[in-house]
Amino acid sequence: MKRWSIWLLCLLFSLFFLNSCGKTEGADASQVESMSMSNPVVGGWTLIRMSYNGIDVEKEELDEIGTSLTLELLEDGTGTMDFDGEISELTWDENSITVDEVPNSYTLSDDLLILAEEGTEMVFAKTESLGAASDAFANGDFDDFDEDDSPAEEITAASADEQITVVPAAYAQELVPYSCSDFSMQIPQGWTVEAAPTAAGMFHVLRAYDPECPVNQILFQIKYQPLFPSEDARAFMAVNSPNMQRCPVLYDVSTEGFFAVFSDYAASFELEPVLSAFRMPDIQNFAVQESFAGNGQMSSVAVSSNVVRATFTQDGAEGEGMFSVELVPFAIESGFGYYMAYSIVAVTAEKDSFQDWEDVLSRSLGSIDYSQEFVSYAMAQSDQTVTTSQQLSQAADAMQDSIMSSWENRNRSQDIMSQKQSDATLGYERVVDVETGEIYKAENGFTDWYDGERYKPITDDQYTEGVAGEIVRKY
Repeated sequence: MKRWSIWLLCLLFSLFFLNSCGKTEGADASQVESMSMSNPVVGGWTLIRMSYNGIDVEKEELDEIGTSLTLELLEDGTGTMDFDGEISELTWDENSITVDEVPNSYTLSDDLLILAEEGTEMVFAKTESLGAASDAFANGDFDDFDEDDSPAEEITAASADEQITVVPAAYAQELVPYSCSDFSMQIPQGWTVEAAPTAAGMFHVLRAYDPECPVNQILFQIKYQPLFPSEDARAFMAVNSPNMQRCPVLYDVSTEGFFAVFSDYAASFELEPVLSAFRMPDIQNFAVQESFAGNGQMSSVAVSSNVVRATFTQDGAEGEGMFSVELVPFAIESGFGYYMAYSIVAVTAEKDSFQDWEDVLSRSLGSIDYSQEFVSYAMAQSDQTVTTSQQLSQAADAMQDSIMSSWENRNRSQDIMSQKQSDATLGYERVVDVETGEIYKAENGFTDWYDGERYKPITDDQYTEGVAGEIVRKY
């Protein structure tokens, strides 16, 4: 991936000089008159480093692909630019270098000539002192060079920790409050919350999700019905209520079976006016990895209340997460009854990132608190006999406990393998901050050049811990 970035940067060399904006024009007669051989800008300059939107390329990498860029700045305010053998004339003054009538502002710092514009920075060293400059710069220990082209007597090394920036992950932020007349909850900053209207009563459903990555989400519905035990039962009910033909058949009475027919469940919302405007996620290709015994509020009457860990796809994106539902039978023994689904929960994230999101998603789920006015309305509008007002108001909190308990009992060896594979694919390694214990991702090779004491490679067991953010090298 970096090799492609280098080729991109090479193309940007010429674009930088053609498109960047300076504040001054080329040298005029009075400025040229003030220039002399003592001017440190005069002479040959060779590109030793370039950065573009966080991508850094050193001279060694440019040499490897046979690309070079040099400037020759003459005393009279003229000069040339040589980009891979293509020569362009230029003019310069004390503020800018002008190529093809486009001025580019520059600065001198520690015997380096630096051009910077809108996320792009090019660093040049005097050609005659190039060896010492590029070596010291690449090692991060460049401070100053004498004008006699030899290194200064003392080179101050920038500390390893000053060379990096720690970027917190989105899931590492604190939750922020959200509230409406029916419920309140804590959500990650910037997330969207959608919910059915109050009139949905016991069938109320809500979803909180990241609009930038909708597979990062929380879905919670208090109750849903009917789920038919067979095609015959559905056909019988559809004789008098044709819409029943659109309701799902539960071929497998389990959490896995429920989410396997999720698309049918979601499609049936179109039949209910109070639910028809709610946008359900399109969960497909549901595949269970692990299953755990649930301990929800309806477990005493439910025939299934498992919590499962599963992978899936949603609008083409791969996701993973924890799912749960409590399935309660109604008149099943008659042959024409159905199942009622309580506390339908999905807390999910992009594949290979769920272990980072799990804590914040679980806390957000557990924070859902229905208002007393809504609870009273929902109970009054239903013929509910299985649950109580108190159970309804605490349903999300109970599911949080069930999911967190299941997560703690997961197969950690599977996580270690999955996280290692993901890092290898994306070009990361992981380190631990020995001062805080937090885990961070860094670009492969970080531990090869970093010689500080704060960040150390993690152990295998630490692959099961969430990642607090990413370490980015500044220069």
